[in-house]
Amino acid sequence: MELIPESFNPLLARSLPFVIARRALFLPVWNNDAGQLVVWVTQYTDPYVFDQYRMSAAQPVVPVLVTKEQLLDALQRVHQEDNTTVDQILEDLPPSILATQLAEKPDLLEADDEAPIIGLVNSLIVQALRHRASDIHIEPFEDRIIVRFRVDGHLHEALRPPKPVQAPFMSRIKIMAGLNIAERRLPQDGSMRVQFANRDVDVRVSVLPSNYGERLVMRLLEKQKERTNLTDLGLTDDQLAWMQARSMANHGILLVTGPTGSGKSTTLYALLSRGAFPVCQHSSSDRRGCV
Repeated sequence: MELIPESFNPLLARSLPFVIARRALFLPVWNNDAGQLVVWVTQYTDPYVFDQYRMSAAQPVVPVLVTKEQLLDALQRVHQEDNTTVDQILEDLPPSILATQLAEKPDLLEADDEAPIIGLVNSLIVQALRHRASDIHIEPFEDRIIVRFRVDGHLHEALRPPKPVQAPFMSRIKIMAGLNIAERRLPQDGSMRVQFANRDVDVRVSVLPSNYGERLVMRLLEKQKERTNLTDLGLTDDQLAWMQARSMANHGILLVTGPTGSGKSTTLYALLSRGAFPVCQHSSSDRRGCV
């Protein structure tokens, strides 16, 4: 019986494309001392795809039965730690995209020559999540595009894609958000949901026309993100005591201000999560009451 290793070869695991591993439910994990390829499988593994992989392997394959949850967790972890950067994807873009400004097609998802754009957009979102960014700002200029991440309320430049990437790049994001790719003169708002490391992330997309093309902002909202406590906000003891005292007052208003992404909502949710004071609401029946 082959023992399950505590850690495995991430390069070997990434040799099988994520889509195939996710759908067929098997994952190559390491080469043992006997020169065999150890592959994780589950009771739900697609036998046909696995047999094709076994026959094409250059060495004997040893299947190891694990749970579906173990395999999916390892798969997400391995590809989350992939060191492929957005800059590397930009360098690998084919000349057909960079040479000229490409005309938009009705369905970019089916265009083979624009497949790298899909990887570019996905990697951009992953990189922003790794940096714990709250927003992605994409701003076009006359001869370049600048992508910035908002981290802790401040915008930081992330990369500068070449200008010819602008049209397919923007169109891909608009397709994901359910927006009209043919409309470039009016503002548009949309949303999409992506998954990152087994976490659901809601993305709100806002598009505005500008002199050099459309400006786009993506707001990243992690649904499973842990709630922050008041003590984790970096407040001094005096500030913390003041906040707690004001939250217990039976009248008045507590006003929280700050720039976009500075933590206003986080502060208020941290205050509400204390649960130490009543929140009053009115109903149509008695017009009063506290919950």
